[in-house]
Amino acid sequence: MARTVLVVVLGMLLSVGVPTQAFAQDVPAVFVHGIWSSGQAWHAASARLAQRVAIAPHAPDLPSGDSYETQAHALHAQLGGLPQNKIAIGHSNGGLVSRQWSRQHPLAGVVTIGTPHRGMPLLANVLSLVEFNYSGLNLVNAAFGAFTPGGGWWDVLLYAQAALGFAADVSWTSLGQLAAVTGYGAAHGVWPVLGQMHPASGFLADINSAGNLGRESADTPRRAGIAVVADNWYWAGPIRARSPAVANYAAPLLYSTAALLHGAGVYILTNADPADVDATRKAFRFIDVAGWLWSVDPTWCLAVSSPYMDRCEANDGLLPVSVQRYPGATNFDFSGPAHVQETENSDDILFYALTTHLAIRPRGTDPGPVLNGSDTLFAGRRLYPNEYVDSADGRFRLVYQGDGNLVLYAPGSPLWASDTDDAGWAEMQGDGNLVVYNSSHTPVWASNTSGHEGAYTSVLSDGNVVLFRSDGHPLWSTGTGGR
Repeated sequence: MARTVLVVVLGMLLSVGVPTQAFAQDVPAVFVHGIWSSGQAWHAASARLAQRVAIAPHAPDLPSGDSYETQAHALHAQLGGLPQNKIAIGHSNGGLVSRQWSRQHPLAGVVTIGTPHRGMPLLANVLSLVEFNYSGLNLVNAAFGAFTPGGGWWDVLLYAQAALGFAADVSWTSLGQLAAVTGYGAAHGVWPVLGQMHPASGFLADINSAGNLGRESADTPRRAGIAVVADNWYWAGPIRARSPAVANYAAPLLYSTAALLHGAGVYILTNADPADVDATRKAFRFIDVAGWLWSVDPTWCLAVSSPYMDRCEANDGLLPVSVQRYPGATNFDFSGPAHVQETENSDDILFYALTTHLAIRPRGTDPGPVLNGSDTLFAGRRLYPNEYVDSADGRFRLVYQGDGNLVLYAPGSPLWASDTDDAGWAEMQGDGNLVVYNSSHTPVWASNTSGHEGAYTSVLSDGNVVLFRSDGHPLWSTGTGGR
């Protein structure tokens, strides 16, 4: 029997965990991937972060094309049994899946990065972009069709034909990238989640409603959103959305090709007889293709920025900053990776969000065991039911009882209590506030000492429990000293 239980436990760990060393009191961290992705997207980054902060990472595979509700149910089926202090870190659609999961199961914290909280404007503009790219192909065909072998200005066409071919490639590539990033034309058809990603979807209206945002604030007070702006976001946008490493090389080629075709057109206009209508037509065929190439990036930016294509906004290649900001949460703007690079290239900003706003302890800063023997509760640490801290001489104990009451005991008698019930946990928060939460993640008692990052609470050998500022200045106490 024991062997069977061991095999089952090992199987569960291997199925959803990320190979890394686990430490006592690590916070379970669930890394949730986005659309057209898998848990593999988070494996390397989550393992690196686990070496820097006190988390035990899990990176499950989800049916990313299914609805947000279905994905949240799948997530809960795999990892719903983790302790109450678990957090979720979601990339792209994974952020919305995490928020949906919090509706059916309490989470201690949520971090999103590159998430379309307000929807994906590009989905509203797919047909416009398809039409735009086909217009580019038509312009290229018209340029070729304006010339006949051996006819007037044929040598200019031979000079520019490679540039025209590149313009056609840009159009076809843009269409392919558009299909890839939106899911249209996928082998299994259009997935249900695409409709929910539309800025006007009922799902987004509901999850961003005042009622749900109020619930999130009460149930999951530690929430952070990371809005990413890609380096060179205004260059080679359609290519950067899917293949950002290629985009940096494609952008100069795109603009130099446009300049070459424009120059070819100007050359004909400059050297032809002003009355030569045919020469003028041929010249403007080149100039039209050049103009289309120059408009590729502005058009893409309009399409990804707004459902109405009425503005161009800094973006990560797919999503503008405005839709990535988590409503009602603390938000950070971050520059660097494009959308498809965000799981792999955002370690530092995730470290900052986890340590400063979710109060996760950095590795190497733990002064020793906090529970059951140490006299101090440091920032980011929690007491769950029946866990405690003792004074150095062992005479006094601050215990978070199974009934939800935080109580200070002297030998044989209570000295102080928070007078709370409905057990959740007691936490020395990173903002300097000592807080008791109930089972619904609602704060029911607090020391009211926020604004002092790095503060800590100690059980002293004179019978007093004191909350100290990071420099040792006392901020709050139970007033039970002198024993």
